[in-house]
Parts: sequence; C-alpha cells; structure tokens
Amino acid sequence: MEAFFASLALVALSELGDKTMLVVLALAGQGSAKQVFGGTFLAILLLFGGAVLLGEAAVELLPRQYIAYGSGILFIAIGIYGLVVFLRRKEEHSIERKPAGNLFWSAFGIFAVAELGDKTQLATVGLTVKFNSPWAVFFGAVAGETLIVLLAILLGKVVARYLPTRLINLIACFIFIAVGAYIVVSVAFQFTIL
Repeated sequence: MEAFFASLALVALSELGDKTMLVVLALAGQGSAKQVFGGTFLAILLLFGGAVLLGEAAVELLPRQYIAYGSGILFIAIGIYGLVVFLRRKEEHSIERKPAGNLFWSAFGIFAVAELGDKTQLATVGLTVKFNSPWAVFFGAVAGETLIVLLAILLGKVVARYLPTRLINLIACFIFIAVGAYIVVSVAFQFTIL
C-alpha cells in the first residue's frame, strides 16, 4: 500500500498546475469531455505502464533532453497551426462547438507527447525500482494522474460556458506555444519551473 499512496501523491502533486493540466484544460474547452478524458486516460495507461515495465532502462534508451526538445517543438507547431487556422476563419458560423478532427485521438497524442519523459514518468520509474512493487506503483500513478486530468476537464468545461469558442481556441493556441517554448528553453538552459 505504501507504493500505491506514494505514487498517487507524487504524481498528483507534481501534475497540479503542470503543463499537462493546462493542455487538458485547453482541450476540454474545445469539445467533448468524454473524448478528452478517453484519449488522455488511454495515454495515461500506456505511458505509466511503459514507465513501470521499463524501470530504470527507460532513461537509458533515449536521452531525456531529446524527448523534451521533440515534444517542445511539437507543442509550438500545434500552437502555430492552430493560430493559422484561427486567422483564416473570419467568424464562427455556428454556435455549436465542432473541433477539427477527432478530439479523442488529439487528446491522446498531445497528452502522450507532453508526458513522455516528464518528471512524473521518471519518478514512476524510480518508484518502481525503490518499492519493487510494479502494480502498486502503476495503479497509484494512474490514479494520481487521472485525478488531475478530471480536475482539468471540469475547469475547462466551466471556462467553456463563459467564453466564446473562438476565444478559447485562440487561448489554447497560445498555451501550446508557451508550453512548447517553456520545454525547449528549460531543456536548453537546464532549469524547471513546472
């Protein structure tokens, strides 16, 4: 039980206010909460499952800085693409929210890239080694991350009630660009804030 609660607490506290929470919040404001949750939950299962299975070897397979640079650049590209789409649309022609593409797979991909090699992934690897209790660590990490994702989705839905879709999309673009820039700069200068 100690491994479960240690993993739950470490992941939940680490992710509270983290870039991933901001990304999920932005996605939730764009459409179906069920699709956002489904996509992120699938990513959570796969990522934490992989972290537990790989143990210490995960860090040795690919340097963390390369993974971080790649995810930072991808976030910036997603944000810029969103801005281009935003600028090409003059106005919303419909009150109904219709995000481009499948929000389930968008949430899955964006969340997976954001979390791959993140501090909670590395911490999960370390907890697996420390406690030698992979299932407890896995379930604790999944529970902690899921709590934060649900909180972000709820906040995103509340924001969506009060702000127009067009503004939410614009804010989401800037969040993606800011998160990407933060990742690239923090790796380049070896510092972290979130």
